[in-house]
Amino acid sequence: MLEGRASEVSRSVDATGRIAQIDGLRGLAALMVLTYHTWAFSQVPAAERYAVPLATGVDLFMVLSGYCLFLPVAKNPDAFSVRRFARNRLWRIVPAYYASIVFVVLLPELLVVLWRGMGRAATWQPLPDALQVLSHLTFTHSFSGTTILGINGSYWSLGLEMQFYLALPLVVLLFRRAGSAALTWATLAAAAIPLAVPFLALSPGAASVLTMNLPVRFFEFLLGVLAAVVTVRQHRAGRTLGPNAQLVSAGLAVAVLLLAVFAVPATRIENLWLVTASIGYTLLLLAFALASDDSVPLMKMFGRGLLRRLGLVSYSFYLVHQPMEWFFSQFLLSLHIAGYAAWAAQLLIGGSLVGAVAWAGYTYVEQPAIKRGRKPPFQPQRAQAAR
Repeated sequence: MLEGRASEVSRSVDATGRIAQIDGLRGLAALMVLTYHTWAFSQVPAAERYAVPLATGVDLFMVLSGYCLFLPVAKNPDAFSVRRFARNRLWRIVPAYYASIVFVVLLPELLVVLWRGMGRAATWQPLPDALQVLSHLTFTHSFSGTTILGINGSYWSLGLEMQFYLALPLVVLLFRRAGSAALTWATLAAAAIPLAVPFLALSPGAASVLTMNLPVRFFEFLLGVLAAVVTVRQHRAGRTLGPNAQLVSAGLAVAVLLLAVFAVPATRIENLWLVTASIGYTLLLLAFALASDDSVPLMKMFGRGLLRRLGLVSYSFYLVHQPMEWFFSQFLLSLHIAGYAAWAAQLLIGGSLVGAVAWAGYTYVEQPAIKRGRKPPFQPQRAQAAR
């Protein structure tokens, strides 16, 4: 998901066959989330009805996170090193995350200075209190309704991502001891949890917080894990999807996604859309992972161009997009620009500004940190035995 550039694992993925489009899938997820927030901020009529399905881009991030992190394990489960995995992940997500916190906290103050410099009235914004700062620095902000959306609403998923990292060694242990069948049963059990939440005696606030944490979202991560296992086994057996089968598989995935975002909500079964959408994204991922080549236009679209470039910087992009777009929406409102015109301006102009900041974050924060923690979290068995 949010751990950043998919190309970090592309060597492992390519070793199974091919999936250069994984950056493009991340780019799609980032674009969906951006479109969702800009639509909501621009006060477009019926925004809630049509924009909410775009929020499932976060669910695509979750599935991709499980896939990318587990793919090396699926190839060689005995080579997993908790110590190296922890080092790699901390260097991968923490520096960019902390840098974005500084940026997000200082951004409104800088805008006040700019606004006053233009001779217009502006009010200083209150700084986050100690609880907000401490909980975000320790990735515990997602456990409380008072902090989960504090500082930056998009940060809620960073706490969830850290929970995925803590759970991964247990998933690896289960795979080592009981194999893929146990993972399948664990995924089915985990998928039942979000459907059970409405039947629990929880307040709306507590139910909302629970939905943003591991118990409810774990099945999405596990779907990605299962997709990694299927990818490795199919490639080892020499089975791939030809162009026609690939299009059919991708079409099935899109059909499931459309069902999730339009038909399933009408059933009024809470969180069923969440489960269905995640299954659709998993099918789409497998359609790409098992493709025999990238000659199909759909593959080219995801493997090159804007989506892939956006996918490369998707982590930094995700970290800063929401507050930047919100302040830009307020600027447009001050000019009496709202509705579809504001949405288009936010998407194009605001999106470009977010992209520029994301590129700087990726270049000057993410990449140096990646190099610092590049020691691979998965070591060959022979190398471990030599120790």
